[in-house]
Amino acid sequence: MSQKINPLQPFLVKHQNSLAPLQMQSLMQLYQPIVGSTAISLYLTLLNQPLETANQSQRVLHAQLIQFMNVGISVCDEARQRLEAVGLLRTYRDRSSHDDWRYQTLLYDLQQPLDIHQFLNNPLLSTTLFKQIGDQDYYRLLRMWQVETIDADQYTEITSSFQDVFYYVKQDATEVIEASLLERQFKQQTSDAEVSVVNEQFDYAKFLRFIMSEGVEHTQLTQVLKEHVLTTSKTYELDEVQMMQVVLLAINDVTDQIQLDKIKEIADKKTFFAQKRAPQMAATPETKSSENGNDSTSPRDLKTFPFDYTDAEIKQRHAELIQEFPNFTEKDIHLVVLCEQMPNDAFLVQTKAAKGGFATDNEQFYVRDLLTKTNLAPEIINFLIYYLLVIESKESVYKGDLQRTASEWQQNALKTTGHAIEYSRNKAQMKEKQQVMQAKQRTNYQPYKRRNQREEIIPDWMKNKEQNAASEKANVQMPNNQGTASQANHNLAENEEAIRARLGKLLGEDVNGNANNASNND
Repeated sequence: MSQKINPLQPFLVKHQNSLAPLQMQSLMQLYQPIVGSTAISLYLTLLNQPLETANQSQRVLHAQLIQFMNVGISVCDEARQRLEAVGLLRTYRDRSSHDDWRYQTLLYDLQQPLDIHQFLNNPLLSTTLFKQIGDQDYYRLLRMWQVETIDADQYTEITSSFQDVFYYVKQDATEVIEASLLERQFKQQTSDAEVSVVNEQFDYAKFLRFIMSEGVEHTQLTQVLKEHVLTTSKTYELDEVQMMQVVLLAINDVTDQIQLDKIKEIADKKTFFAQKRAPQMAATPETKSSENGNDSTSPRDLKTFPFDYTDAEIKQRHAELIQEFPNFTEKDIHLVVLCEQMPNDAFLVQTKAAKGGFATDNEQFYVRDLLTKTNLAPEIINFLIYYLLVIESKESVYKGDLQRTASEWQQNALKTTGHAIEYSRNKAQMKEKQQVMQAKQRTNYQPYKRRNQREEIIPDWMKNKEQNAASEKANVQMPNNQGTASQANHNLAENEEAIRARLGKLLGEDVNGNANNASNND
């Protein structure tokens, strides 16, 4: 437990050794952006205190320290706590030096900075540094620390081995050496202070259920991944569903492996694009009851996406949608409920299956990437997939169509799937009216003729011949054209109806399967 220091409180400094050039570089480039220049100044000041013994300084007051650093006691105390937080300093209180703890001697045990490999393998430190300096400076820093490998095609190694130069050590001598190492601690160049994070608000077991339902192999759910997930979720304030989306976006498309170094980058972009949506339980059931004057609550108010409705909740949801959208058909309401019950990846896969195809890796990536860029609800994204593949009859979900339509719907503040259906239908009706008006305008348009334009005189017998030929041609082609147009409209409606039926069957089976699996797991 950290306590505020007193100017009249003495202290001692214990450290292992002076810093090597790479350790000084680590201190300035990796730690300073996190703790600040004042904390680094305090670290270097303590490191250079006059020594009384081999590795311990003289006893001095904190008043001399703050005078030397030219800062206040509160600033010095905050810098000390920052050094303790990142593992560069351990503080001990000598209870035998004074009865009052405010005047007891403090022992500052300085720790060596971590090297670049150890620092980046620490999820808390690396994520904090990434958030502090940004992705560009972060990767620029990695390039500065990167060691260029020797070109094996140009150079051949001829280094001598130990056996080539020295005699082999006998077994009895090895046992003596191992015995001399027991229970001994030596000076080391790295810190043994643990810097870990505890996120009590994040349910990691729930996150595991979500991520495994998306097909991620359990062999990738390691302890290192857990540390990255807990750190990132706390740093960027992401819940279990949002962290699942971040981890899925960090999966390499070629190897299907989770790229740990991409997790904090994607989480940072997710926060930058304001993807932290308001929780579904924005108002409690008690608040809604008082506002509406009744005790009825929607099934959506008690769940998060995807909504795992019971049979009773599905009937209640149907009744709500009929009241809110009285012009909707039963098929429209069924589509809205399906969009609310299916995860986005599963909805894409099942919709493509209903059309007789399969979801490509690019399509799945486009949908996941859209979730990090748009404020639309996930169930609206499901209808957007249906809109492009079924209503617009697209062969695939293309990135341009997906982002362009999502941007248009977001600008029009579409909050629910029902509003998205109404908006798309109103837009289609307006487009059809514009086409009819444009056709009428083209029919009524008379080309301008100048008054003095010379007209060619055509005999009456030639006019009658041309009119007869045109009428005969129209009589022959008109039935075929009408039949072709009506047949095309009929086929289009039949295709959409068939896709809807297959989609409803597939999605219904998938929803029921998920519900059965959930009940079996419970």
